[in-house]
Amino acid sequence: MGKNGMRQAYRAALRAGLIGVICALLVACAAAPKPGPEPELPAAPDLMADDLALFERFQAEYALQAGDREAAAERLAKAAMLSDDPKQSLSALRAALFAGRRAAAQALLARWRALAPGEPASDAYGAAVALASGDSTTAETAAAALGDAVDARRRLAEALRWVTPTERVLPFVELRLARSDDAEDWMHWTAFARDRRAPEVAMRLADLATQRFPRDARVFVLRAALVRERDPAAAVPDLEQALALDGKSALVRMSLAHAYNAAGDAAKAADVVAGIDPATDESITAEIAYASRATDQRSMRAAYRHLASLLAPHPPHRLMLLGNVAELLDLDGEAERWYREVPSGAPRVAAQLRIAALRFAAGDAAAALATIAELRASGTLGRDDLVRSYVLEAEVRRRVEDAAAAVAVFDDGLRMLPDDGELMYARALMLAEAGRDDEMERDLRRMIELDPNDADALNALGYSLVDANRQLDEAAALLARAEQITPDSAALLDSIGWLAYRRGDLDGALEKLRAAHAQLNDPEVAAHLGEVLWQRGDHDAARKVWTEAAAREPAHQTLRETMRRLLP
Repeated sequence: MGKNGMRQAYRAALRAGLIGVICALLVACAAAPKPGPEPELPAAPDLMADDLALFERFQAEYALQAGDREAAAERLAKAAMLSDDPKQSLSALRAALFAGRRAAAQALLARWRALAPGEPASDAYGAAVALASGDSTTAETAAAALGDAVDARRRLAEALRWVTPTERVLPFVELRLARSDDAEDWMHWTAFARDRRAPEVAMRLADLATQRFPRDARVFVLRAALVRERDPAAAVPDLEQALALDGKSALVRMSLAHAYNAAGDAAKAADVVAGIDPATDESITAEIAYASRATDQRSMRAAYRHLASLLAPHPPHRLMLLGNVAELLDLDGEAERWYREVPSGAPRVAAQLRIAALRFAAGDAAAALATIAELRASGTLGRDDLVRSYVLEAEVRRRVEDAAAAVAVFDDGLRMLPDDGELMYARALMLAEAGRDDEMERDLRRMIELDPNDADALNALGYSLVDANRQLDEAAALLARAEQITPDSAALLDSIGWLAYRRGDLDGALEKLRAAHAQLNDPEVAAHLGEVLWQRGDHDAARKVWTEAAAREPAHQTLRETMRRLLP
């Protein structure tokens, strides 16, 4: 609820309360005989107290919105004293502790205890109030009365989290831990220190915990979690130790895989996750993701076998994943078999589209187009699948016919789905291939009009202007906007580097294009990087970049044209 809504709710509530008071008074006055004593009005004072409490609570809310926690705590204390609801006293007690209002906290603790006798958390808040007042002896006594059970720790932590400043709390926590031989206790209070934004104390406690409980994997996992907040890769040693102590823990294996991946070893991450037993859809999905990131066919094949070996019947999402991984492994026959097993419903439509793509890849364009047409005629395609069907058909038409035929497919799609961003972007790329640059620019400008933060459209339009070597100032503005949205995009780095080249800044161009090439092994980026290297006089390096790219995609038009133009 926004501020206006809060104000309206407050005014309505206050108005209703005051009207009730006035009505009660008017009724009482009308009924009272003139000569006798004034009758008692028991309802009015209670109603007035409730209204005043409500008024104070709303004023506290406004103070909090303004960042004035002192005023908020004072207002909540007044509301608590006007109400017999123990929850209001507890809320006010917490606010007083947080604001450092010690005397108010003591008074509110007494009121809360009176309104809620026997409350299990009473000693926890007694310890908190004593600690806030500097009375560590009373705080120790109250905390000891709670005992050492898990619930007691939880209640004490909940109460102590309201005490400010943190420096009053942490020595008390460390003193309690010094007498504890319970690993759970150490982990609980280490996490408490972390949550109180005292990382040095938390790390010190975690270090001591690993020394005191060297055979407990959990303390190493906890220390790894603290280390990971600064540097995920640095958590590897602690998690390896945890794995040595508890090799069956799925949590340890998943955490270690995350750390290995952060350290740049996705293949090792996949192997660690593969050791989870029993395997689950979640663990194998993670295994597949790491193997894919590592571009490790061995790990991917192992993950595929693990996924296929899960107990049948396979649910639709698993069948789709099996088909996807089979495609990645170039097992197109198996992929189609998995897709055919997907039952009716939305996943089946996606599976049928993948079957159409597989048929096209096998050289049967007619079968692919027939499948797409059949799916559209069925009326079962949702918006996303309908978009995918047009994208797939356009690719088939482009390969079998030409770019103009693909553009016509996108025209049909945009008549069905006007202003669809994905279809407009795909059509813009196809229009560029067809040499219809004015129409391409029209689509990209329309996309930016619909969504000024569409980084892909901003980059594409900016790049098209740079590549045509015109309106470079506008191109620079477009690319700068895109950079604010996706600063690490390799495609954007290529565009910015190419802009620098067009403006004669060879050093700036080289920096950006090298960064783009390191991220994106793309022949167009290689063409640009090689041209900049060539113009700087580094012909051997340029030839090397071009030759490596041409070995992967020898027919790439931009790369071939660049080499033809510059190589002797």
